[in-house]
Amino acid sequence: MRLPTINIKALIATLAPLVVAGAILAPNAAANTLGFRVTNWSTHQLVLTKETGSFEAPGTKPGVMLWPGDSYGFEVGTDGQGHGAGDLYFDILAEDGHQIGTYHATLYVRPRAFQGLGRDSSCQVSVGQCTAGPGVENLKVLDPAGTKNTIPAKEAQVQAKWFKQLCDNGDNGATCWLDLMSEVHTFTALHQVSGAYGNWTDHSATHTFEVEKGTKTTDSWGGELTVSGGFKLSEVFKLFEVEIKAKYDHEVAVSDVVKEGIEAEVPPFTRMYFATINPIIRDTGTFHITLGNTEILLPDVTLDSPDPSQGGFPEYRPVESRCTLTDCPT
Repeated sequence: MRLPTINIKALIATLAPLVVAGAILAPNAAANTLGFRVTNWSTHQLVLTKETGSFEAPGTKPGVMLWPGDSYGFEVGTDGQGHGAGDLYFDILAEDGHQIGTYHATLYVRPRAFQGLGRDSSCQVSVGQCTAGPGVENLKVLDPAGTKNTIPAKEAQVQAKWFKQLCDNGDNGATCWLDLMSEVHTFTALHQVSGAYGNWTDHSATHTFEVEKGTKTTDSWGGELTVSGGFKLSEVFKLFEVEIKAKYDHEVAVSDVVKEGIEAEVPPFTRMYFATINPIIRDTGTFHITLGNTEILLPDVTLDSPDPSQGGFPEYRPVESRCTLTDCPT
């Protein structure tokens, strides 16, 4: 029996339009969704103001805010032929919240012959740069190339905010490292380590003060670490610890801060509390944070830790302030 002759060229010519139209797809490619992400690698805030197109649960996401280092996922739905598209519109905000620009991304899902669904995208941004294109899943918004910001030590809480957002907040693409500049052996200022008690009578009174003993390990942003406090090791402490060991060849000491009762006589018409001065090692350095095109410098950050090489100086001293019969609290 003679088999019929197959015209290969004619068969290809017949199938080609169907392939282009998306009729020949990998299994389960049609009527599906494909995910994209928008990642903010700039130093500004992004706020989603509008989404249009074939997004999953459309219209539910406006108001989503992306802080520096944040990322958000979007699912683009497809029709029966494996095609889908959507547009995202963001406002770009300065740190004080006023708008300084816009960002627009268009996301496409297209069928690929025998390979399932494929991604494509485009973007426009009025401040900085953006990334998109064929096969890109994670679209990024960045500052202009070579951007460098320095936040001075006098803005300690602003420094702390940037460090927490980018260095102490999981895997967000930022790189953080410490340039350790100096180490000195010194003492804390005289500081209060107990509650205050006021004796507003005309005779002495005995009072037991609950005094905090030990030296906390603290940074210039208000973070502290003690042995008994169950305090989670912060990224600040970890970076200082590594650099101190490498540069000065010693471990960072951490005290067990405990409370102890001290009984004292409080004179008439007197307010009293206990204070002390602690020996410390003060290490100072500059944190470098890189995110995309941007480097952020946080200079003169300190870590104070107990200094085992110095004796206790001094122990605990009462601090008194007196009043008269006319100005004592009632």
